Amino acid sequence: MIKRRQTMNFAQFLSGKLLLPHEIPLSTPPTIAYLLKNNQIAELPSITQHHKRYQCQRCCNNNQQLFANLPCARCQTEHVYCRHCIATGRVLACEKLIRWQGEKPRWTSQETPCSWDGSLTKHQQHAAEAIQEALKTNQQELLIWAVCGAGKTEMLFPAINFAIKENKRVCLATPRADVVRELLPRMKQAFPQTEIEALYADSPDRTEIGQLILSTTHQLIRYQQAFDLMIIDEIDAFPFHHDPTLPLLANRACQKHATRIYLTATPRPVQQKKIARKKLPAIFVPIRYHGHPPCRFHRKKSNSIYAKN
Repeated sequence: MIKRRQTMNFAQFLSGKLLLPHEIPLSTPPTIAYLLKNNQIAELPSITQHHKRYQCQRCCNNNQQLFANLPCARCQTEHVYCRHCIATGRVLACEKLIRWQGEKPRWTSQETPCSWDGSLTKHQQHAAEAIQEALKTNQQELLIWAVCGAGKTEMLFPAINFAIKENKRVCLATPRADVVRELLPRMKQAFPQTEIEALYADSPDRTEIGQLILSTTHQLIRYQQAFDLMIIDEIDAFPFHHDPTLPLLANRACQKHATRIYLTATPRPVQQKKIARKKLPAIFVPIRYHGHPPCRFHRKKSNSIYAKN
């Protein structure tokens, strides 16, 4: 028999996740069976097929060239597996994904989560207020178009502070692992009482139960309907704009009424068109936090003989 304390431990770890059984710590077939019987978890197919086309429900891949057959030692037959997400562990069609549907965990209540005592410029304050208002009103999307060095991280503090105070869960995702590593100490200093975890390949944090998650976009593969506030940094950067599954994973990781904040210094043409057509709300931060204009580079024509070839 699983005690209530054990159930709450599972709730803390599994809530908002989509995991394979072997990714659940201390899970055994009897434990999974008990949680299924009590409707605390649900089993979902890992790979589905519709009109002879496969879809990986784990990574959202539907590129048919990235599916292959593999003999399964457990079933003694061949099964389809997804090659797109094999770097995060192989998933066979015979395996089930586990989703928590029991009681949702709550984090420790905080009156003033943010301890940062710095000040924002006029442009930063305008963007920060827009982000916080978007969260308060459940606005679906907002793009912050800020030049390099504008202080985008500090603009996020008021909204993150509000979200944590309201017992909401926040994710700050970025395509690059080095950005996650750089953000972790800054966020821990700004939110010292908040459970914060950094997720990237080979990261030491693996409980994934933090209220504030700093993650590469690839690590969102394990989340579903987890976050009330999703902040995606460098949406123009590779591989986020190049891999069509990454935006799908980011959207899947959001709660139904979540707010998505996009950060970029160089929005791509498709985003600029949406802004121009008023289909994507945006705030422009034109100068860096110290007031100096961003650097401009000019191409100089070379007189070298090699330049003519």
